[in-house]
Amino acid sequence: MDKKLFSSDPSLDAKEISADLPNGFANGFRFDNDLGNDAILSLEALRTRDNSEGDLADFLTTVRFLVDRYKKAEEDNPLVTGADLKNQLAMTDEAIARVGKLIAGERMLYSSSGGAGITWQCGLGREIRRFDGVASIEDYLERRDKERITARQQTTNQLKSFLGYMYRKPGSDDAQAGMAAWIKNLTEPNKDTGEKLEIAVLNALARLGVPTLFGGDIQRVEPKSGEIKHSGPATPVFDLVALTFGVPMLQSPTAVLVSCKSTDKQPDFKSQH
Repeated sequence: MDKKLFSSDPSLDAKEISADLPNGFANGFRFDNDLGNDAILSLEALRTRDNSEGDLADFLTTVRFLVDRYKKAEEDNPLVTGADLKNQLAMTDEAIARVGKLIAGERMLYSSSGGAGITWQCGLGREIRRFDGVASIEDYLERRDKERITARQQTTNQLKSFLGYMYRKPGSDDAQAGMAAWIKNLTEPNKDTGEKLEIAVLNALARLGVPTLFGGDIQRVEPKSGEIKHSGPATPVFDLVALTFGVPMLQSPTAVLVSCKSTDKQPDFKSQH
């Protein structure tokens, strides 16, 4: 398809088009454009096709079968194969192959996998429990997506809590006060120096998983003498730069200047902006 688009109209780029597609509609091509890789059959895309009810029903039957196998197994990671579906569910070879492709895109259903066609196999992990009693495809997707959202929220909450402890006063366990201090630094620029804002922004970007480069100056006041000490990388111009690395790495990365030092040639830039 990529080559056909280029041949018909060189301005059409399959990678750019795929970036605007919904999840499950070949949008992974923007990350993995190896044309030799097999396409992944997704539930989201399959649901939009006419006459897909049979394939969706086979998938749902298989999910229930996987849950039942996990319940009855004595070992921690029971193995299920395409042959099991043929012998115990009387599925055709074509249905087994299609179900195998659907399962391959649903990482919560297995802890390990291998094989292809009707010879696929997967090892079941404890995550399969989440689909016990699944009633429909809609129910399955809701449980799956809820778990993904919950996992992200848990990670975010853990990072927020950690930031609170980082910003708390020495000798205190009041993480809420620490969070308040971080938010104040993030939302109320210091008139004398932008270092508190820069560090707060740096931590906010790190919390979001955004890689950054920091070249700002860190000031501290000596308790006894009141003398101002400087530390940190303190580069000449740029203080804070956010990065987005291309995926794959052949794609050009992007650098966004968040903060820089003021000069007479840059009157509009201030360290706290």
